[in-house]
Amino acid sequence: MLPVINTALKEDLGIVVVHAHAFGNPPRLSRPDRESAARLLPMFARRVPQRPHGSVVLSPGNAGAVIPFPGEAPNTANVSVRWMGTSLIDWPSVGEVPDLGDVEVFDRQGLVVGEQSLVARARVAVVGLCGGGSHVVQQLAHSGVGTIIGIDADLCEKTNGHRNIGMMPVDGAQHMAKTAVMRRLVTSIGNGASFVGVDARVPEPTALEALKTADLIVGCVDNLHARADLQEIAWRYVTRTSMSARTSVRLRVTPRPLASRSAETSTSSSQAASAHGAVASSPTRR
Repeated sequence: MLPVINTALKEDLGIVVVHAHAFGNPPRLSRPDRESAARLLPMFARRVPQRPHGSVVLSPGNAGAVIPFPGEAPNTANVSVRWMGTSLIDWPSVGEVPDLGDVEVFDRQGLVVGEQSLVARARVAVVGLCGGGSHVVQQLAHSGVGTIIGIDADLCEKTNGHRNIGMMPVDGAQHMAKTAVMRRLVTSIGNGASFVGVDARVPEPTALEALKTADLIVGCVDNLHARADLQEIAWRYVTRTSMSARTSVRLRVTPRPLASRSAETSTSSSQAASAHGAVASSPTRR
């Protein structure tokens, strides 16, 4: 224990004692656990008073704990746990049951994602709500993702109308916030999803605070520097690696005997296809 305390003193860290029970029921601290916490936690607090310290007990799929914050009395609490490995795995708090709505809607989706409750607990942040971002928000809402965090400081313009899902002509004329358009879209779809709009840009403090709460960040931005910022934020705050979604379409008219038209589509994954009356492969044009 002394090496742990010395490290906490040197690096200004909180100390959490963790052990596991093999039974599958929701865990509770036993009497010896509580007695141990009552002895150890005040000692930790005297040495590093500005940090929280705790005692956590794990069982398969859940956790229970005593984690007093500075200046607060120790109270038993349910906690959520995020395991960090080759992938991130979340254990929800005991008794945390999301509202799934009409479960029949997700019947076929269950073949892919398993329990819909996992999707309903998820918090997904979408940075950039025009074009590809609006498509992402729409599909997240249809999938029943619990909380969609939309981050975009821009207002609608009439020129957005050809690519912004959910936008109406009046939105461009009135310069409605893009977050407001997405909130209306998510509400109209239903399926249990809620929308949190953040009218800010990354890395403004409001946007960063919202990103810290996300399980997944989807970056729908159009420059490499912004994508690099989102990737760094995901690493720093133990969020699932951010994904980039961007699609551009270029139309090229090529003289041909039958005046056929060639359309090329490129994505950030460097995949391309061209249509010449029928689908055929062609080199990628960047």
